[in-house]
Amino acid sequence: MNTATSDISSVTPLFTEPGWPESEPPLSDFEKLRRALTAAWQREHTQRLLWAPAGLAAGAGLYFNLPFEPPIAAGIFALWVSVLLAWLLPTYRTFALLIALICASFCGAQVKTQAFGPSVITKQQPARNYIARVERVEERLEGGWRIHLSDVASPGETLKLPAKVRLVARTDVPATLRAGQRISLRAVLTPLPRPVLPGSYDFGRALFLKGYGATGFAVSAVTVLTGSDEALEVGVITRARKSVDAAINKALAGPSAGLAKALLLGDKSQIPRDVRETYRRAGLAHLLAISGLHMALVAGCVFLCIRQGLSCSARLALILPLKSIAAGVTIAALICYLMLVGAPVSAQRATLMASCVMLAIIVGRSAISLRTAALAAIPMLVLWPENITDIGFQMSFAAVVALVSGYEAAATTFARLRVRYGPVRGGALNYLLGIMLSTILAEIAVLPLSLYHFNEITVYGLIGNAFAVPITGFWVMPAGLMGILLTPFGLADPAFYMMGLGLDLMTALTQDISAAPGAYLAFKSPSTVALLVFCCAGLWLCLWRTRLRYLSVPVLLIIPFVAFSYQMPTLLLSPSANAFAVKTTRDGYVLLHGKRSSFAAQVWAREMGQAGFSEMKERYQRCDMEGCVIQLELNTDGGLAAVPQADLNRPPHAATSAALYRLEYVKHPAGLSDACSSKSFIIVAYDAHHRCEGTIGYISADTLARDGPASIFLSASVSTAKASLYILDMKISYARASRRPWVP
Repeated sequence: MNTATSDISSVTPLFTEPGWPESEPPLSDFEKLRRALTAAWQREHTQRLLWAPAGLAAGAGLYFNLPFEPPIAAGIFALWVSVLLAWLLPTYRTFALLIALICASFCGAQVKTQAFGPSVITKQQPARNYIARVERVEERLEGGWRIHLSDVASPGETLKLPAKVRLVARTDVPATLRAGQRISLRAVLTPLPRPVLPGSYDFGRALFLKGYGATGFAVSAVTVLTGSDEALEVGVITRARKSVDAAINKALAGPSAGLAKALLLGDKSQIPRDVRETYRRAGLAHLLAISGLHMALVAGCVFLCIRQGLSCSARLALILPLKSIAAGVTIAALICYLMLVGAPVSAQRATLMASCVMLAIIVGRSAISLRTAALAAIPMLVLWPENITDIGFQMSFAAVVALVSGYEAAATTFARLRVRYGPVRGGALNYLLGIMLSTILAEIAVLPLSLYHFNEITVYGLIGNAFAVPITGFWVMPAGLMGILLTPFGLADPAFYMMGLGLDLMTALTQDISAAPGAYLAFKSPSTVALLVFCCAGLWLCLWRTRLRYLSVPVLLIIPFVAFSYQMPTLLLSPSANAFAVKTTRDGYVLLHGKRSSFAAQVWAREMGQAGFSEMKERYQRCDMEGCVIQLELNTDGGLAAVPQADLNRPPHAATSAALYRLEYVKHPAGLSDACSSKSFIIVAYDAHHRCEGTIGYISADTLARDGPASIFLSASVSTAKASLYILDMKISYARASRRPWVP
């Protein structure tokens, strides 16, 4: 028995025989997730090109929004490092190339701005006589005229003047004034305007990027030096615009004429303010801008007319590529129409996209896709990186990316509906659903930008677009395009009359919608970081095609809850210190000094999430000939806020005490010495070049004139040693404290 017994250890197991695969250990959840993400990333290789416009936009946007002017060598060095990393690290080449693209766009924007930017004046010039050429004339709704000038010269003086200047004229302006004429006038030139609030829209930068180096106002009548028969040649396009303008004025009057010019010529200056406000509150303001809808209608009409016209000949249909010919003619028509409307940014984007669609038809590729949007964005950002600062560019591309991505996801559903209900009923159903889907996607895409730039939400935009878009697409725009074609023959009156009827119907619709309760909601601006995170997460969701896209959904859901969680300033100060607003404990922000109708006050109220400022300044301050005193106390958010004068005698609460700190607004030098000894925060409304010792804070008009408007954050906390002792924290943010090419 012992000899028959064998050692178990000497037996070779069956599963370890040569050639048999070894079993793998079970994968952890983390490893499964890693492998799934890696596989999804590899399948997304066809979509990575779509991030090129995002990289270009990020680089240009970073340059234009920096608070200081960086050295050119820094951007070039970063570009060289990123290219080197892309060559040395092939595993991370995609990310390195994206960083390189951002750096290249940053350097390109900086070089173009510094090399080709206009010269700017650094201080206000006294009234002088000027001779200039008129580029454009706009009638301002607030009164007067806005005149855009070039070739500005001052007779008898050797001054370095900007190439282009924008003036406001409330004096006598000849009715025959038009582009191309040379004029003389006496005017005061001022530096480019500053933002009215730190972080708000920079109008001076926008004018600089359009080639303007100064603004100003006329102090004399405008005299035309060249008569109507001696006016400079202004080209075929300008004469065509004037012909269409005259034809519209002949057939229409009132708001309908202004709306028709906005839709057909891109001139919104003649729309009455109340009508424009009505369209904005109804969520239909996008219809007044020359954008994708208008260019799509032009492209569709031209393409169908050319193709159907050529197909009437059987011989031509057999020997010629009719679709390619129609697409080529459509591109030429789009370029002509773009020049006719003045080439706004939204129209440039729409023209490039429509041209890419026509080129795709010519070469037999898919016409509408995210690649088409990318091909339209890349040249606009490479050649004109300043487009990224344009609000229309941001909102139009955000809407396009969301629309194309949404329609690609819903294409199967639309196809099934068309098959189920037939071409007629299914087509009509798809059209109605398409309008609703387009409105929802566009509203969601532009909502963060609308809140950031305009601080508003239109509640009934979906309902308004469901009615207004079909009216525009099937009635207003076809009639308007027919009127443009008939204008050279003098037969445009019936077409423009029909267009006016459609515009009257749209205006009545917008009035009903904007008058509905709760049609318009005001919000304070979301934080810049939250907006950038939302945009990146939105691009991640739209550009990817695998389950990798859903990683951004939690971010998109969380961002709205944290976008507004930042401290609000206690004080808002104008550059001259003659206007300021204060945060209050009960009534939001109150304008204590300055005019409520001023542009700065309107922007302040909008940025703070208010419809406007109410008449409550006497409630929060006590004034005499020397100045005013405002009492501040600890607010619920940890900041200081103004207390109503009637509440100063109330008993202190558990967490606060009345009149913790004083804010003194000094209007006369006689009141400065008393204010300096009061341990207050002092605002001096005149140039005071000395500082008070021992004050909580001190700011004067000369400081604001140098550094720009300011937001002042005053906060306090209770000391742990004594419940009655409060510690103050102060931060002052100026609108423009650092020099940039557009900052004097």
